[in-house]
Amino acid sequence: MNAGQSDAGFSLLEVMVAVLILSMSLAVIFPMLGKGPGRLIDDKNAGLALRVAESKLAEAIVTADWDALPFEDDDETWGWRIEAAPYETADPEAVSSYPMLVSAAAWSKKTPDTVQAELQRIVWVVSE
Repeated sequence: MNAGQSDAGFSLLEVMVAVLILSMSLAVIFPMLGKGPGRLIDDKNAGLALRVAESKLAEAIVTADWDALPFEDDDETWGWRIEAAPYETADPEAVSSYPMLVSAAAWSKKTPDTVQAELQRIVWVVSE
């Protein structure tokens, strides 16, 4: 090395290590960025479907019109299904009160083949 020249710059080895670290970081981060917006929309739809199912389930329990079930309906954006059946081996005619399994499912009309939320509750029904 000449006495008048400075030792400025990076060596080839330093550049190769920096490129390797950068490429490994991008390989990990890039797939996460690609799935982000779609995943957020799916999570939002699942949350909305859960609220629809909870609402319809509560409505079915409050009205307690078990003869009208199973019931399936929809509106502009959501579809839902409510079902009820005696829980386990309960015989409604044999006892004055018995457990009833009430189920609700909700799905987006954009993806009608995919149930996005499903709930089940056990309620006690008092026979008249």
